[in-house]
Amino acid sequence: MDALQSFQTVPFFQRLEQEDHRYLADRALERVFAAGDPIIREGEKGEAFYFIRRGRVSVCRTIGKDVIPLVELGQGHFFGENSLAGFEPAPAMATVTAKLPTDTWVITRDAVLNWERQKPAGAARFFRTLSAILSNKLQTLDEAYVRLSLSCEGKERFSELRELQEKLYREWGL
Repeated sequence: MDALQSFQTVPFFQRLEQEDHRYLADRALERVFAAGDPIIREGEKGEAFYFIRRGRVSVCRTIGKDVIPLVELGQGHFFGENSLAGFEPAPAMATVTAKLPTDTWVITRDAVLNWERQKPAGAARFFRTLSAILSNKLQTLDEAYVRLSLSCEGKERFSELRELQEKLYREWGL
């Protein structure tokens, strides 16, 4: 499958127009990684957005000396989107490693910035889509944080609030 056909089937690109698909497909670079190859290293400046054509990758974060597996991604998924989100290349938030032989289409930061200068309407659609994805990820993380705090420390605080409520009932007759 060529880049144009790939981009027409990836959910990320469904909000883009045909001319946007063509522009990106003409600039997409094919990169192939062997199983075990690092694709992105946590902390290094990101310069590209990757779409998985075939294969599987693992995404991990390092906290202290611990390597925490976050997710595995396969065909049709993407990663490296944070590298395109700001005015400067952002450091990668995780390490991405090929679990299986993995073929990708790569859109470089330079290609997107050139698109922004040459065809601002198409680039704007791309950035709005990217913004929606990043916003959804932030919302998901926020919800996970709230659930986590309620399940651990939050439970202790809940019992403190319950004790205070009972005290108020007793002392004030509420």
